[in-house]
Amino acid sequence: MPALSLFDMYFLEPEKRRPPQLFFSRLIGWDEAGETMRFLHRYWRRATQSGLWLRQTLPNPADNEISRFFAAVGHFDGAPAPQTVSRHVTIWLGQLRPERRDILVRAVNSALASLRDMGRAQSRPAAESIERNAYIKLMCWISSLGAPILRRAGANPPKVLYEGEITRHELLFLRVLALSGCDVVYVNFNSEQSYKRADPEGSFSVPLYGAKTGTPPTHYSDGDALRLQEARAAVRRDADKVAGVVETNTWLADGDDFWEAALRENRFRRAAQAPRLCNLCFLCFGADQRDEYRNRLFLFREKLRQSGKGWLLLDRKIPNPTNEEIANFREAQQAKDRRGIEEAVVSRLSVAGGETAVLLARRALLALFDRQKDDNPGRFGNYAIKMACWLKRCADLLFADYRLEHQPLLLCYCPLLPAEIDLLWLLKEIAVDVLYFAPDKEAQAAFRGHALLREARIVEWPDSARWEPFPDKETRTRVATVAYNAARELDQLLYGGTDLFRARQFPRSKPVTLKTTYDEIGILWNAEAKYRPNFQVNEGTVVVPTIFAKICGVEKGDVEAYWDRISGMAAANAYVIPRAPFFSRPGNQPIAQAQAFLNKGRLDARAVKTASSYAYAFLPEDTQDTILEKIQELLDQNILHNIDGNFSQLALAILLNLERDILRLIQNFDYTKAIPKLVVIDTTEHMFSLEDCIHMAFLNLLGFDIVIFAPPGYRDIEHYIRTEFFETYQAGEYAYNLVVPNLRERKKPDEPESFLDKLFGRRKSV
Repeated sequence: MPALSLFDMYFLEPEKRRPPQLFFSRLIGWDEAGETMRFLHRYWRRATQSGLWLRQTLPNPADNEISRFFAAVGHFDGAPAPQTVSRHVTIWLGQLRPERRDILVRAVNSALASLRDMGRAQSRPAAESIERNAYIKLMCWISSLGAPILRRAGANPPKVLYEGEITRHELLFLRVLALSGCDVVYVNFNSEQSYKRADPEGSFSVPLYGAKTGTPPTHYSDGDALRLQEARAAVRRDADKVAGVVETNTWLADGDDFWEAALRENRFRRAAQAPRLCNLCFLCFGADQRDEYRNRLFLFREKLRQSGKGWLLLDRKIPNPTNEEIANFREAQQAKDRRGIEEAVVSRLSVAGGETAVLLARRALLALFDRQKDDNPGRFGNYAIKMACWLKRCADLLFADYRLEHQPLLLCYCPLLPAEIDLLWLLKEIAVDVLYFAPDKEAQAAFRGHALLREARIVEWPDSARWEPFPDKETRTRVATVAYNAARELDQLLYGGTDLFRARQFPRSKPVTLKTTYDEIGILWNAEAKYRPNFQVNEGTVVVPTIFAKICGVEKGDVEAYWDRISGMAAANAYVIPRAPFFSRPGNQPIAQAQAFLNKGRLDARAVKTASSYAYAFLPEDTQDTILEKIQELLDQNILHNIDGNFSQLALAILLNLERDILRLIQNFDYTKAIPKLVVIDTTEHMFSLEDCIHMAFLNLLGFDIVIFAPPGYRDIEHYIRTEFFETYQAGEYAYNLVVPNLRERKKPDEPESFLDKLFGRRKSV
């Protein structure tokens, strides 16, 4: 775009312009810096006060206006001669001063000559009737639109502003006004096409092109929005003064230990280009040896305390901003749109650490807002104010006693929500050292798609551990022998891939139900998880392929073979249920107690574990955590239907009081090996109860194989469990009134018959 001083010349008297002149310019597009809009807003105010602002195609003169014109000047044929134009202007526009009428006559004749020239240039000379019609239209427009402003033409030219698509006759009208003493600006934010059709040579006006085309975010007529935009642009210009000041991680040498580098003084941090602030940002997922891992965290915090470095430990959910913090951004709460919110929040942000820290904080906040797509003022306003309050709170603590020797450090150890990850990114951008530790490798999923995951350095330790409070003391550790270290190396060699797994190597499971044929159930039933289709290990989580099936009818009607098959499937790691319904309903007291463990549908694991009624404290911690996680998963998913509002309390009361045999199967479940089973036999007309189905849905989420044998083919599980979560097979003809034998004592299909059995041809008693 032209320099700002050239735009200023539009508002000088013509004699003071260099060279003295009137302006007719066409502005195509706009610029992001807002220079075009600022000029147009100032020009628009003049045009609406004492000039002419045209935003729509000019209507053709009405019949009564044309009749009035002919009544005044008389009838004429063909294109008017120059002396005819002079006579018509004198009669039709007699209110103009004589010298102004003379100027107008020359302008109209020039416009008509231009019309003839354009026709000849296109080898289509204008017919006299076409020129006559254009002339009549111009004279009517001059009378209704032009005369009022031409009477004021003089030392301060009237301002004419035309926006949008334009026709040849409209452009000739603008040319007449420009030649008669007006400044004219034609604006089209989208393209120059319609103008070029009206003025192929582009000779009527001076072109000024913007870098961007299309509808601008703020129109020049919206003065309040433009003032906010200008204020925001000023904030951005100030913030850009610190562009490139922060150098993150690139100053680290290959092989640098980040524990040591985090404590390194600034004079030993070598920037690629001084002066720069050198900081580091590391995201560390997983753990190795639990005690050693926790000791490293504890000892690092102790070194921070002794270092003289400003630091902050974030080890729990960040509290929402207080009313006092929010009060600093009251203007943002009153803003009506996103731009107003951004300007108010950023301009009000001030943090400890001096001018550079303030500018860095504002620049970071602007960059964060640029990535947000939500334009809803309510939601965006809440988010923007929260991020500004959090940033100010942390920066004020970190930079409170800032000295040039050290960059402050944030030590973060807790699961994070998206807004909290945004805060870590903001602190990185203002030259804070950021170290994030997550012993549970699943925490990395929260960072996917975020810029921080791309810009930070990632450290991954081989194992995953559960979250525990940040260590407040050093744990006594055991010293490894040479043989132990050798065994660990061998362990990594053997179990580092996906073919061999050590016992209980993985702490998390994600079951998937297999779609199989009826015959495949028998083939896969005793296969370990790692040998089943679709088994895989993803970032410490085992995808366990499971069977969840209902088998209706008896194959070939052979009842004895039917019981033999079921007996063979009732292995040692199977929980067998010979009739339905099979689980009793908990009493009112456990259901009432369960209500205290729920907060907006979420299970409060801490409240559960500290309750006096908690029945699983004797189990290993990882087994307890798995049970509670799967309970929450059951509450979140829609496996069950036909349930009421009391479902969450009922499910919690049931699943916090599982039978001991089921608990033992859960504790012994190694996700890569043998899969525990639930075998249900339903020979009656009784439906499964909600309690039964809660058990089955929960065990399915844990990764159990579940098979329901229903020889009469009646409905049982379908009333509460959605059919898309299990497979139904028709094995053979239906059989009724069957009595379930003692399956544990029944001879297994692969058990050899004794000599007496063979001699007497007898089967074992059922």
